[in-house]
Amino acid sequence: MNTPSYLGKKTGSGIPHFIISKMPKHDVYIEPFLGTGAIMSMKYPANINIGIERDQNILNKLNFDKRYYIVNDNSLEILESTIDKYISNGSICIYLDPPYLHKTRSCLNSCKYLYDMIDDEHIKLLNILIEIDKKYKNVYLMISGYKSDLYMSMLHGWNYFETQTMSRGGKRIESLWTNFNPTNMIKHDYDYIGHNYTDRQRMKRKAKRWLNNLDNMTLDERVFILREISHSYQELYCSIDKK
Repeated sequence: MNTPSYLGKKTGSGIPHFIISKMPKHDVYIEPFLGTGAIMSMKYPANINIGIERDQNILNKLNFDKRYYIVNDNSLEILESTIDKYISNGSICIYLDPPYLHKTRSCLNSCKYLYDMIDDEHIKLLNILIEIDKKYKNVYLMISGYKSDLYMSMLHGWNYFETQTMSRGGKRIESLWTNFNPTNMIKHDYDYIGHNYTDRQRMKRKAKRWLNNLDNMTLDERVFILREISHSYQELYCSIDKK
């Protein structure tokens, strides 16, 4: 999918990997503040995929297939009702990338959204997320932004991650807050796993070595080892999934 030019779009080097690699296994994916849909288009689809974007001009340039339900609306107004509508379908992962808080921008005058957010709207959004976190056990929340006193104080107790990226104002630190610990969860998409490119290459080399070892075994040995790995993995998967 081609992604049009858009302030804050998540196509910078390593940013999609940084975000997607932390997403837990989920049945429903909701992306408020969809923008160009860079993250939604790159991650492995869930059973149900919903994007919410207020700017119809941006939506007109997107080309998602029938697996995706795209809504032209205000995320602040419909996020909770959207969760209520789909909560019976299983676990929900919500990734939010709202307009950057004004005081964190290095190009405030030249970097503008058609539908921007003032501080009070950021406070409203964070309060909505805090209430969602309290209300549901199987809703996983992820929100991007630049580090700020407002976000750090209101999301106190959430997990915090950061990575370097390039913006229109130069090098910046992209922040991510989650209401869960990704380390202890089965991931939704393992194509983006790893801390960085080097780490992913290390795991690929290890996998290749293991596959080469299997190729050098007899058929019986291969089937036996793969069966044992499968059984062990299912036990691990079930034990983590129940946490």
